[in-house]
Amino acid sequence: MPSSLVVVEPGRPVRLVCPADVAVTCVAGIAWITTAGDTRDVVLAQGDRHLAARRARLFINGMPGCVLRVERQRPAPGMVRCATRSAR
Repeated sequence: MPSSLVVVEPGRPVRLVCPADVAVTCVAGIAWITTAGDTRDVVLAQGDRHLAARRARLFINGMPGCVLRVERQRPAPGMVRCATRSAR
């Protein structure tokens, strides 16, 4: 199943809007993830993975930067890419 790499540069947080259930895996660095409507934050180090539900709005900071792999989770048929944009 294809995946997308998301690079989070130091001081440039990324907003990730997921139209499907996705897994976010930290490939390099450390990621601090806040999900809209959830008071719990998640910190991922290299190799750690976070599952995000459909329609989740994630706000991701690198500490200081990170690279993430974003993959749609099964059993959802087909592929949907998550839209990313700068969170400025």
